Amino acid sequence: MSIRIWSLASGLQLSQLPASQIPISCVSLSPDGRWLAAGAEDGVVRLWDLNTERLCRQAVAHAGPVKGLAFAPDGKSLASCGADGFIKVWETASFTELRRCVGHKGSVLCISYSPTGEHLVSGGEDASVRVWLAATGQAIARWERHHQAVESVACSPEGSQVASGSWDRTVRLWDFSSGAQVQKLIGHNGGVKCVAFSPDGTLLASGGGEEHVRIWQVDTGKQKFQLRGHSGVVLAVAFSPSGALLAAGDSQGRLHLWEVASGREERCLNGHRGIVSALTFFPDGKYLCSASLGAASLEVRPQRSTMTAKTPIPAALSPADLDAAWEDLAETDARRALRAQRLLAAHPEAAVNLLAHRLKPALPLKREAVSQLIVKLLDPDPSERNRARTTLLQLGQQVEPLLEEHRQNAKDEGLRAEVGDLLTELRSAPPTPEMLRHLRAVDFLARHASEGAIALLRNLATGAPEALLTQEAKSALLRIQR
Repeated sequence: MSIRIWSLASGLQLSQLPASQIPISCVSLSPDGRWLAAGAEDGVVRLWDLNTERLCRQAVAHAGPVKGLAFAPDGKSLASCGADGFIKVWETASFTELRRCVGHKGSVLCISYSPTGEHLVSGGEDASVRVWLAATGQAIARWERHHQAVESVACSPEGSQVASGSWDRTVRLWDFSSGAQVQKLIGHNGGVKCVAFSPDGTLLASGGGEEHVRIWQVDTGKQKFQLRGHSGVVLAVAFSPSGALLAAGDSQGRLHLWEVASGREERCLNGHRGIVSALTFFPDGKYLCSASLGAASLEVRPQRSTMTAKTPIPAALSPADLDAAWEDLAETDARRALRAQRLLAAHPEAAVNLLAHRLKPALPLKREAVSQLIVKLLDPDPSERNRARTTLLQLGQQVEPLLEEHRQNAKDEGLRAEVGDLLTELRSAPPTPEMLRHLRAVDFLARHASEGAIALLRNLATGAPEALLTQEAKSALLRIQR
């Protein structure tokens, strides 16, 4: 599982970002080339500053794998979609959630901004393509000509058309204004996993389960080239900013670069050990970013992880069922967590009672005790230093404001450096099981929005302001109010 940056001039790998051990499923690069966002199978979106190549922020974005990411054209917001059925819009600077788009049934598998940034286009497990107002999250169109899951969408550069690729082995072109199907591109012998328009909008590239890439003439719907050379499923395609090159990544970890004018292969880049799941060119066209999944995470077909039919939901929940659901809400295995959420959704009254019994408003940190731990970061005894560091890390996000305060005000240069390192580690650490449980529990309460659920959210919102549980409860209440 890695994120790599390549020089197109030399074909050499320039750097490898310190990604987590969780498989990366999607990436997006901000228009100015500064920020790189990566979505992972653990539901977390991570944001890197490419000027320093440091992970600067992360958030548990979805209660299940992140399936798609897209920066707005102005770079000020980032959209994500996931297996939990949500589309979320985030403010890039603060990495806070601005709004949600709700409507797809099942997983949302792909997302794209329109060139103006006014609209979002998404595709999902429910075989639909949907259009949303980016400013409000309101759904304004739904196109339903595909017969199976829509795994990829792309907006044409001038914004007049949308392309969608599906597991029904077709690519469809839609008129953005009317929603009419303009072209149905037939020829793939396997499900279509990825689509991309050329920068001038005249060509469309698509790839999928047949081990090669097809390039189509957009105006006629005729195939121009079949690019052969891959030895596995093609999961990602991207045109260079000039339109001269096309990059394609496959399930064997290989990156192929093709000359678009001739269809000739320019270069094959090897380095990934897992499936190449996402590609994006830098704005200057000199560099290429690629991300990989672990082999065990390849989905040959879309998985209905949100609503698995193999394990039936009981008609009534026993105390043991409720205890198990509570434990599974903290699972890093997204499928077990989603199963628990489904169980609770089927028995909302029992679920609200369970959460009301188990969840309490977050208590404020004892500032003096935290300050003493921070001072101990410079203790002469190594065991005391390690104990203080471990304790501070266990306190999680709630301790960040106090750490930042000490970092800015500390007179000792060594202490400032230690606190800075601790903040970096804290912000890049994966979410703890307790964080995951709180996020998923609040997500359920917001969806259910019964009188009891809202009362519980109001109670949780009275907790310590810096606590994640408090912030999530307040955000959920605002969403319900809207």
